[in-house]
Amino acid sequence: MAQVGITGGIGVGKSLIALMVEALGYPVYYADSEAKRLMVESPYIKEGVVTLLGHDAYINGALNRPYVAKTVFGNDSLLQKINALVHPAVKADFGDWIAQRRNAPLLFLESALIYEAQLQTALDAVIRITAPLPIRISRVMQRDSSSENEVLIRVAAQQKEEELAQKADFTIRNDSQAALIPQLEIILEQLKKL
Repeated sequence: MAQVGITGGIGVGKSLIALMVEALGYPVYYADSEAKRLMVESPYIKEGVVTLLGHDAYINGALNRPYVAKTVFGNDSLLQKINALVHPAVKADFGDWIAQRRNAPLLFLESALIYEAQLQTALDAVIRITAPLPIRISRVMQRDSSSENEVLIRVAAQQKEEELAQKADFTIRNDSQAALIPQLEIILEQLKKL
């Protein structure tokens, strides 16, 4: 069983590739969604978030995502403190998830923060999804109703494309030009040999 990461910056299409992988029958752990779940369900994380960001971080027990994003993106110190609370919990949760799927030939983890959260230590390979910055900005603005400046702040808070390119084992171009399925099929064939 090989464990494979799917990563890339905001707006590159990680979730699209993960959905394609899932449609092909492979289990996918969505780290961002699970992190949000843990931020609500874990009393330890919730207490830490409230201590760092105040009670406005939650509304009726639910994570106030717009408030959290607005508060932490652009504030590196605060972002690091939040990540220090959440990343270890996600890594542990991913380990539990893997243990429940021991019979799958390939398992996937979708996360923008594989390297920042040290999740690569639990992976056999990493696929980087890439797209030109203007396309990424447009996608996120449409998806989240964010302003261009808000998207650029979030892009700046993530690992640089050049760094990801050096660390990842495979790359998929999601630029609305190159067909995605053939790129994915080639990578899957190589991953099955791991």
